[in-house]
Amino acid sequence: MPLPVEDVVEIERLVSRYNFAFDRRDAEGFAHCFTADGSFFLGDDEQTRGHDGLAAYVAATAVSGQLRHVTTSVLAEGDGTSATSQAYCTVFVSNPGGGYQVIAQGIYRDELTKNADGWRFCKRRFDQDPA
Repeated sequence: MPLPVEDVVEIERLVSRYNFAFDRRDAEGFAHCFTADGSFFLGDDEQTRGHDGLAAYVAATAVSGQLRHVTTSVLAEGDGTSATSQAYCTVFVSNPGGGYQVIAQGIYRDELTKNADGWRFCKRRFDQDPA
């Protein structure tokens, strides 16, 4: 059964909040996008888990320049209390001399749950496209 439109919109807004928090290196905002025991993966490698680990991960992101996560084609499916989603993402970073360059491109694959605070990522995985 398809998710109600309200849930799809809320999941899309969660993806946007994640992007803005990551790009601004807002550690608490980033961690709040996940469940208390949520995890983040790059491919098969778990990078971090749990609120404190997620907050520390984004705070320690070692990129000079402004990040821009551009996520498109969010496809969310589920039953109203749990869902999966996938989306294309291109990550840009600003160059010191001006302009932006692509530093990553791939697909996010998500497992989500709806709790009292709304939709949150249980597991978020980024699979980078082959070079």
